[in-house]
Amino acid sequence: MFYHFFYFPLGTEDQNRSRPWVTWGLLAAMVGVHLYLRFVSPESVPSWVLRTDAPYLSQALTACFVHGNWFHLITNLLFLWTFGPALEDRVGALAFLGFYLAGGLVAMGCQVEAIQFFRPEAPPIGVLGASGSVAAVLGLFWVRCSFLRIRVGHATMALIQGVTKAGITPIPGWLLCLGWVLTQVIYTLITESHGSGGTAYWAHLGGLVFGLLLGFVTPLYRQGRREKVLWRARRFLVQGKFHRSLDQTESYCHRYGLDGDALRIQARSLQLLGMAGEAESAYAKAFEVSMREGDWDEALAIEQECSRMKPPPAVDVRLLFALAEELEAEGEVMDALRLFERAGNTPGMLMVSVKAFERAGDLACFSLGDLDRAASLYLEAATQLETADEPVVSSDERIRTLRRRSVECRRRLEKATTNMLPAT
Repeated sequence: MFYHFFYFPLGTEDQNRSRPWVTWGLLAAMVGVHLYLRFVSPESVPSWVLRTDAPYLSQALTACFVHGNWFHLITNLLFLWTFGPALEDRVGALAFLGFYLAGGLVAMGCQVEAIQFFRPEAPPIGVLGASGSVAAVLGLFWVRCSFLRIRVGHATMALIQGVTKAGITPIPGWLLCLGWVLTQVIYTLITESHGSGGTAYWAHLGGLVFGLLLGFVTPLYRQGRREKVLWRARRFLVQGKFHRSLDQTESYCHRYGLDGDALRIQARSLQLLGMAGEAESAYAKAFEVSMREGDWDEALAIEQECSRMKPPPAVDVRLLFALAEELEAEGEVMDALRLFERAGNTPGMLMVSVKAFERAGDLACFSLGDLDRAASLYLEAATQLETADEPVVSSDERIRTLRRRSVECRRRLEKATTNMLPAT
């Protein structure tokens, strides 16, 4: 029976919080170099490739972007596209770039040393390909993100029997990494036993070991174990095992301290278990913790989730105001406006609410040009001061200013509307 089996990764289940610009740049660089050397300047390939008899650092680096054929290139593109974004999101763009390039240099060095040690009589050859760098990424992924599931495309073809099967199956990241490692070890042993082979398996293993070691000697291993608990809680939540999800988040908070993401998962579990009061408290605490840690993206996600609840959980109006200011500074005008309005409608702190409505009015007027909305927001701020239970210092002047702004917005709106009317 003759058959062929192929598998290839198609991404992870992770939803990155930032765009993987470095990963995309590396992918583009590999494609660009391949096209350049294949169609524009094929005669310059030797100057890009690392030679075992004269290994130069510069060529060790450039060789990481050179590929022998399209299959070689596409395979490395798929693996980097699958494993790179999750790592880049967790270690940072610059750190990921440095690690990727260092992994490639280490892998190239391992291949050269292995050839000189095991086959010193072999003629000089060229070493090329991003496989060593990708193997380093795989090793670090195994340490930091092994809890993620990988979407794996697979195809089985037995053409003589007329059998062809294909599909996509999610498998644990650690299992795919383990399978890849075993494959590399087997092929390395076969290659060395026959004294031949056109694949740099020692570069693969060298890059892999580099990634593993770097993961274990840095905080990345502990960070991975910590995040693994959260992913287990998420999966229990999706599977409808709310009590088990709740147990995981409680264990996480007890072991590592309060965390916005963990508290949000906990709040969802409590809500689905019908424990509305506890869920509201968990959401409010999650928002507070995320704001205290300066995790604006997480805080915004929690606030958006809270705003969909009826009624939304009560949160500290000062934190809402602070988040709105951060979003305004980042240019997220619509989210900032919505949060200023929510802060204004949150009872408890009169002057913060008044200031929030005023800031919302400024955004509506000057950033969005929504004069009708701005007029209403300025008027609401003035009304809150007028109806305050206790007198406020200099409130009369502030009320006049806010009302004047509201009137000015109305006048500008009426003038703009009049100018748009057709002449009779």
